[in-house]
Amino acid sequence: MIQRLTSGYRIGRAGDDTAGLAIANRFRTDSSELIQGVRNLNDGISRLQIIDGGVGNISKILDRLKVLASQSATDTFSGDRNTLNSEFQTLLAEIDRQAESIGLNSNGEFAQLLSVFVGGSGGASGVTVNVDLRASAVDARGLGLGGAKGMQAVAGGADIGPTSLDHTVAQIVLDPGNTTATPGYTDFCFSGPGFSDGNRVEVSVNLQGVTSLAGLAAAINSAIQIAASGATPAAAAFAQAGIVASAYNGRQLAFTSANTPFQVEAGDVMANALMGHLNGAAGAALATTVAGVATAAGGAVFVPTNVTVRITGGSLPAPVDITLNPASITTALAITDLAALVNTPAQLNAAGISVSGAPGGPLTFTNARGEKFSVQATGDAADALGLGSFLAGAGGAVDYTSISGTAYDNTLSTGIAHLEFSFNGGPSIAIPGIDLAGGDAVFPGSRSGANLQQTLNDAFAANPALQAAGLVATFTGANLTIASSNNTFFRINPGTSGAFADLGFGTSGAAFTTPLTVAQAASTTIEPTGTTAVSSLSFTALSYGSESQTITVSATDIAGILQTVIVTLRNNDQGRNGRGIDEAIADINAKLLLGGSTLQQIVAVKENVGGEERIAFLSSLRSFHVTVGDSANGNGLNAGVAASEASFAVLSQVSTSVADKDAALLALTAVTGAVSALGAVQAVVGKAENQLSYAIDLSQSQVTNLLSADSRIRDTDVAAEAANLTKSQILVQASVAAMAQANSAAQTVLALLKG
Repeated sequence: MIQRLTSGYRIGRAGDDTAGLAIANRFRTDSSELIQGVRNLNDGISRLQIIDGGVGNISKILDRLKVLASQSATDTFSGDRNTLNSEFQTLLAEIDRQAESIGLNSNGEFAQLLSVFVGGSGGASGVTVNVDLRASAVDARGLGLGGAKGMQAVAGGADIGPTSLDHTVAQIVLDPGNTTATPGYTDFCFSGPGFSDGNRVEVSVNLQGVTSLAGLAAAINSAIQIAASGATPAAAAFAQAGIVASAYNGRQLAFTSANTPFQVEAGDVMANALMGHLNGAAGAALATTVAGVATAAGGAVFVPTNVTVRITGGSLPAPVDITLNPASITTALAITDLAALVNTPAQLNAAGISVSGAPGGPLTFTNARGEKFSVQATGDAADALGLGSFLAGAGGAVDYTSISGTAYDNTLSTGIAHLEFSFNGGPSIAIPGIDLAGGDAVFPGSRSGANLQQTLNDAFAANPALQAAGLVATFTGANLTIASSNNTFFRINPGTSGAFADLGFGTSGAAFTTPLTVAQAASTTIEPTGTTAVSSLSFTALSYGSESQTITVSATDIAGILQTVIVTLRNNDQGRNGRGIDEAIADINAKLLLGGSTLQQIVAVKENVGGEERIAFLSSLRSFHVTVGDSANGNGLNAGVAASEASFAVLSQVSTSVADKDAALLALTAVTGAVSALGAVQAVVGKAENQLSYAIDLSQSQVTNLLSADSRIRDTDVAAEAANLTKSQILVQASVAAMAQANSAAQTVLALLKG
C-alpha cells in the first residue's frame, strides 16, 4: 500500500495484476502507434500542402497559356506568332519542371496511390488512409498539352484526314487494293498485359458508312467494346485497359489508354493503310509468305500415316501441328485436306495464316499480318507435298532426341547414303555421302554395323553444328540409332542413291536444303508514348539442348519492395520455351502475370526492326529493369550476351503549339481542357487534405482515450489508497491500545494477589 502511494502505480509488477497489466500494455503500445500515426498524417498534410501550392502556381501558368492561344487564334493578329509560340513552349516546359518538383508529373513520385499508415488496430493490420493521386499528373502530358493524357499511340506515316489530296479515309476504304480477310471489315490486333501473344485481341471493324477519320475512330471504338465484352480473361484484361481510338490532330488515327501499355498491329492491308502506311490510297504490302518446292502429280500415291505439317511463329504461343486425314491417299486429296486444316482452325485463322496451291505446283503459306513464321513437314518420305522428306519420330513426332532404324542388312547395303539434319526447323546440315560398299576387314564387300557407327561418329565430330548437338551413332544388334547426348531435338532426312542403299530407315529420301522460313517480317505495329520501356533485344532461337538463358524482370512496388520474376529459356526435354520468339514472349508474359500486381504492369511485345523481329518490354510503371544472362553459341536474347537494361520514359512526340492560327485554335481547346483537368486535381488534393485532418482528429481522440484507459488500470487511486492506509493505521493503533489495556489489567490482578 505504501509502495502504491509512493510509486503512483497500482501495478508495480506482473504479480500485482497479471490480466490488468496485459490490457494496460496493449493500450500503451496502441497509443504509441497512434501518436506516430498522427505524425505520419501531419507529414502527409505537409506534402499535400506543397502539392496544393504547386498546382495553384501551374494554374496561373495556364492562364497565361490561354491568353497566348487566344492572341494567336485571331486573324486580326499582326505580330510574330513565333514569338508567341516561343513563350508558349517555354511555359509548357515550366509546367513540366514544376510538376516534377512536386512529384505530380506523369508516373511521378506522388502520382500514385499513397497509403498513410495511421495504426490503431495492432501491427500491420492497422488502419491506413489512402490518397489516390494516380490520375492527378499535372505536367503538360498529364494535362493534355503534350500529347494525350495517359498513353497514346499515334499511327505514323501519311495524313489520312479530310485535307489529304489522294488518301482520305473515304478513298482508302473504297480502294480495291486494300484487301481484308472479311469484305467490309478490317482487323486491328491489340497486345497488352493479360492480352498478348496467342491471347492478343483481334478487333474486327465494320467499315460500312465510314467516310471520315472521326467516323473511323467511332467504328473502331464500337468494335473495341464488342471485343472487350467477351467472356475470356484476355477480353476482361482488354476491357480493363480502356483503349480508345481517336482522330489525332485531325490527320492521323490514334489509340489511347489511361494507364495500360499496349501495342496495336495492322491485321490486313486495309488496316495498314488506315495506320498511314500507304502507296497512293492503297496500303503498303504486308503479307509474308513461305513456299515449298513443286508437289507431286495429283494422282500420285500419298501415304498420310505419321505425316505432320508444323507451323510456328506468327505470334502463335506454341507450334500448331496438322495431321492429315488417313483417307488422303493421293497428293490431290492430301493438298485439299491440308488446305482445309490450315484455313479453318480458329487459331491459325486468328493468326492470319492460310495456304494455297495445286498439285504439280508449290504450296504457298501466307501470313496476312506480315509476321515471320515457318513451316516444317515430317513423315512425307517421298516429299510429295514439296515440304521436305524428314523422317517422323516415334508416334509421328515432328522432331526428336533419338531415332532408330529397322534392321540394317550389310550384306545388301551398297550405294551411297546421304544424311541431312535440321535443328529447330533450321537449314539442313549434310554429312559427306557414305559409301556403303566401303567394307572392312570382316566384311570386305560392305560396311559392318560397327564400321558404320564409327564412320558416322567421325562425321559428327568433324562438323561443329552436329558436335554441338551431341549427336552419337550406336549400332545394337542389327539396328542403327542416332541420338543426342545433350537432349537436342533434331530431324533427319536420309537420302540414298544406288541399289539397296538403306541404313534401316526405310526411305530413299529427297534433298532438302532450304528451311521453310520467311526471310524478313513486314508487320506494322505502333506503341504508345507515355510508357516506360527498355530497348528492344534481338532474339535467335535456342537450337541445342545444352543452351539456356535466364531473363530477370524486376520493379519496386508501392511499398518500396523489389518484386522479381525469373524466366529460364531452354529448348530440350526440360522445356521448349526458347525454340522461337513467340514461345519466349508467351512464357515471359505468363510469368509476369503470376508475379503480382506490380509486375503485371509490364508486358513483353514483339517489334519489327528493319525486318528483324525483336523483343521489347513496355510498362506503366515509373521504372523497371530487365537483366539477360549469357547463353552458349550466341543464341537467345541479345545474341547470347549478358545485358542489363534499365527502363526509360517514352515521351510524347508532339506538343501543343500556337505557331499558326489553326494550331492556336486546337491549343485553346487543349488549354481549356487542361484548366478543367487541373481543377479536378485540386479537388482531389483538397479532399485528401481534409481527409487527413479528420483522421488526425480521430487519432488524437483515440490517443487521449487510450492513455486514460491505461491510467485507470495501471495508476494508483490515491484517495482510496490513502483512506485504506489511514483505516489500517487506526486499526493497528486500536489493537495496540487494546493490547496495552489488557496488559495493564493483568498487572493489577498480580498486584492484588501479592498484597
